[in-house]
Parts: sequence; structure tokens; C-alpha cells
Amino acid sequence: MPEFFVRHGEPQLLEQAGERTFIYHYRVIPRRPGLFTLPPVTVWADEEELVTDVRVLNIGEAKTTNALRLEVHFDRREAYVGQPVVLTFSWFCALPLYDIKALDIHLPLLYHPEFEAIVPAVERTAGGQPDTIGLPVEGQRIIGALSSLKINEQSFQVITFKRILVPHKPGEYNFAPARLLCSHLPDIPARRRSVQRYPSYFDNDFFQEVGSQEAYVRYGTRSESLRLQVRALPE
Repeated sequence: MPEFFVRHGEPQLLEQAGERTFIYHYRVIPRRPGLFTLPPVTVWADEEELVTDVRVLNIGEAKTTNALRLEVHFDRREAYVGQPVVLTFSWFCALPLYDIKALDIHLPLLYHPEFEAIVPAVERTAGGQPDTIGLPVEGQRIIGALSSLKINEQSFQVITFKRILVPHKPGEYNFAPARLLCSHLPDIPARRRSVQRYPSYFDNDFFQEVGSQEAYVRYGTRSESLRLQVRALPE
């Protein structure tokens, strides 16, 4: 189901009084709030079909904090068919980046069927460069530029990336907000804070899940929605 991260755990086999029990573990993490139905699972054993019950999950909103902000904007509000539009995505984070794991960024407009998304040339050669970092966006790794600034006396680290969108059909397009979810672990040992400045663009904690024994807070934030008017080419 696209609404969830699903991880397969190690299966277990229990034997007692001549009976064997097979246990399969799945860790399911919701990506957005709402009411979701987990479909039944079918298993065949000794030519018998076994079906689990349907489960309904009511997923609430993640906690919000002023330490996280998202901004997404186009470089223009109107364009013609075939005219490139630059999308800029910026994540403002006042929490230490090394305290954040299990990051998920939802930006569906990158895969809109009426637009072609092009990676800027500067990003194609940015991997491994200073002040770059990898972000998990819609299940893909995207390289962002890392900078810092102050807003109302609060210090933020800012991770930014761009995409060039080329519209194929005219119309008025309204895009849903971008969403960000992350797990914040404020009690990471001090030894982690002594490592070099955060860190590798290729492998970082953003892509790692939190452990079942880790004390974390799940935070979420979203951007404003976007609108773009695409006009047909003049006759």
C-alpha cells in the first residue's frame, strides 16, 4: 500500500506439543493521516485457504513544531505548454540533523502525468560535494544543497533542491501541499555530536528507521498548496 512503509521482519517457527506455528512480522509505518483499511492476507496450507481479518486503522496527524518548515514554490505562476517552470523545494530545520531519522518527504507533483520533471545539471554532478546531502523523496534519493540562516533569531539549517517541470497540456493545475514526516531522537549520546559535520550525501540517518526501543517523537509539517496556469501555444 503506498500509504505505508512496510518492512519485513525475521519469520519465526514455534513448535509445541507436535504443532508448528509460523509467525511473520511486518512493521507498517503510515505516511499520512486518515482512515485506512488493511486488506486480508491469504495463506494456503495443506490445500486449505486461510484468510486473515480485515483491519481498519485510524491514523492521526503527526505532532507539529516551529522547528520544522517546508516551502515549495514555482518561479512563475503562468506558463505555456512546453515552457520550463522551475520548482524550488526548501526544508527549514532548527533541530540538529543528526537527531533525525526515518525521514519521508511526499511531493507528488514531481510525478504528475501532465508534466515532465528534469533534474538540473548542477545536481547531477553534486553527489559527494561539500554542503550536499541526500533526501528521501517519494521513495527516491534526491541531492539537496545544505545551508544555514536565521529567522526571527532562530537558527535553521536549510536543505534545498530544484526541479525543472515542463507542462505538456494546457489547464489550471492545483497541487496538493508537500508533506514531511520525521522521527526526532533528542537523546542521542554525546559521542554522536562529536562526529564531523553532518555528513555524507549518500548515506545518512534520514534513510534509517527508528528502533523499537528508541524514544522518539514523530513530527510532521507541510507546505502551502501550489497553483499553476498553463496556456496553450498561440496559433
